[in-house]
Amino acid sequence: MEQTRYRPPRADDRGARDQSKPRIRPRYDNYTPLNTSREHIMMQIQDKKILKPAEPVKETSSAKRSGKFCTYHKVRGHTTENCIHLKDAIEDLVREGKLSEFLKQETSKKEEQHTQSEPPRKKIDLTIIAGGPGCGGETSSSRRSYARMVGTMQELAPQKKSRTTLPIEFSEEDLKGICQPQDDALVVVLDIGIYRMHRVLVDTGSSADIIFWDVFDRMKIGAENLKPCKTPLAGFTGDPIYPEGIITLPVTLGTPPRTVTAPINFLVVRHPSSYNAIMGRPSLNKLGAVPSTYHLKLKFQTDHGCGEVKGDQPSSRQCYLATLKRQLGDTSKTSESLAIEDFQQEDEKREARRPTQVEQLAALPLDEALPERTVQLGVGLSADQQKQLLELIKAN
Repeated sequence: MEQTRYRPPRADDRGARDQSKPRIRPRYDNYTPLNTSREHIMMQIQDKKILKPAEPVKETSSAKRSGKFCTYHKVRGHTTENCIHLKDAIEDLVREGKLSEFLKQETSKKEEQHTQSEPPRKKIDLTIIAGGPGCGGETSSSRRSYARMVGTMQELAPQKKSRTTLPIEFSEEDLKGICQPQDDALVVVLDIGIYRMHRVLVDTGSSADIIFWDVFDRMKIGAENLKPCKTPLAGFTGDPIYPEGIITLPVTLGTPPRTVTAPINFLVVRHPSSYNAIMGRPSLNKLGAVPSTYHLKLKFQTDHGCGEVKGDQPSSRQCYLATLKRQLGDTSKTSESLAIEDFQQEDEKREARRPTQVEQLAALPLDEALPERTVQLGVGLSADQQKQLLELIKAN
């Protein structure tokens, strides 16, 4: 008797079963080219309530094992970008003229030929503020050594920290109170020394922490207390700018009890600006602060949990307008007043306690044993303020 040999089932044997579950097909033959992903578009327009709600899709056992997830349907089994329902829903909105900002602009053949024939123009990069002593020091050899450390260092032992490290997270709750849409710079209020300084720009592109001369002059610390700085800065106008010097001041972030304080080396720069100071990478790293321009907020670890500093959105836009006026040659008092604005108080109650601005200075001894060693401080400062500044100068 002839035995029947076993043959494994082939794909064509299962054709009838596949036909019982017809594959979802797209409704359009051609889709409009977009300038970003469909998942990004979905996130951007979800608050406008113009996107068609997703039809329910059953999540099969095989879909759960696929490792893919669709944000539109909120099920596993396929990715958001490959979701045919989302693709059709976005194409519907495109053809209704509701997503014009997400359409990819096509260049004509004439424009392409003109671009190819036109010689490349010389470009000047002014994207960051670079320079200052920083971790690399002020000599060429120390800076070269600092640059080589990236390729030679393998791993450092973790530093012991007294506080418990918790993850720093940003969520939708952090967006409350922010005017949307926005592309504002992160401008905050900091406690610097004995002052509460407004209009401080948080700039992760800056390799230095900066206080502008007009502001430093009103702090009544005195130029003779500046330490020399030989390293120039670049990025303001393209030409190197040599700082007037370095001053070390304590910077405090947050509100009690969630605060963090560290001494920061500020470069004092004589340059017009709508900001009072710039908080660059050195201070952000030293304080462990994490900025988010989307949430307009700084977050950092403290002994009492995660602290935060909210951005001042109205001040950010005022500084932006003042900067534009200055670049366009408008030197009116309106734009100038933003650059030399005094340190504001949190409310009108604290305004009366602000030191009176006078130009007269008084010589105070730094060391009673050496009376010839003095420092010039404004006579408008109170005794407690003078004492705090003297202790700060002695410590540095």
